[in-house]
Amino acid sequence: MEDHELAQQVKYIKATLAHSKGDQILDFDGLCLFPNAKLPEKFKMPDIEKFNGTGNRTSHVRHIINTLNLWA
Repeated sequence: MEDHELAQQVKYIKATLAHSKGDQILDFDGLCLFPNAKLPEKFKMPDIEKFNGTGNRTSHVRHIINTLNLWA
């Protein structure tokens, strides 16, 4: 691969990531088994540790979804 071609690919990847702002990277539709589920009126959010910016954010979101699925 030529240096120019590699530089173009890196530029494209950087632009794509900058444009997505991280929101487009996760497939939220694929994470939830019951996307149209309604929470009960008296539902109280369980105490779930907040994501602190380290580790795998997809795993963290999946953990929250799995925890909430206990009430589905």
